[in-house]
Amino acid sequence: ILSAPHAGILRRICGGCPALLVAPGPSLEHDLALLRRESRPLLVALDTSLRALASAGVQPDLVVTLDPTRANLAKFTAQNPELPLVFFGSARPEPIGAARHRFFACETGDLLDRAHAWFGREGRVTSQGSVLLGALDLLLAAGAGPIALIGVDLALKNRRTHAGLPNESSGPVFTVPARDGGEVQTS
Repeated sequence: ILSAPHAGILRRICGGCPALLVAPGPSLEHDLALLRRESRPLLVALDTSLRALASAGVQPDLVVTLDPTRANLAKFTAQNPELPLVFFGSARPEPIGAARHRFFACETGDLLDRAHAWFGREGRVTSQGSVLLGALDLLLAAGAGPIALIGVDLALKNRRTHAGLPNESSGPVFTVPARDGGEVQTS
């Protein structure tokens, strides 16, 4: 944390730039061809979408992580050390150590923020424990825009909660009314 530049520096890179924020929902599979285009907005990937993007040959411009669990390491099996990584204080140290370009994002009100104002010297972001919300707040704070969300869906297809990962489940599945008048499965 002490050796990484603060994520506030990303204002210079992201300010005024359109961005695509990529999550790993099942709908991501339908958008992977669009993401392979040479000309596209800034592509910011959640750590959970790295494997799906890598398997499709899509290289994001920036990755965001905050999950402290050991299971989070599996998300980084496709980590390219050259990909810039934004991490929150709660993130696993292994992917942070593997990244050659890393930036620290200070979580509003977390232990480091409460310990000393220096950690939030270039701004604070709020995640509420969600890497998606943290990445979105980071992009907003950096002045990126417009921001489009891809793969941010809760629909489950064949009990899959993530694109390209058929064996992962988020627990019980419920069938609820869909916006189009049909039904959709969700966790």
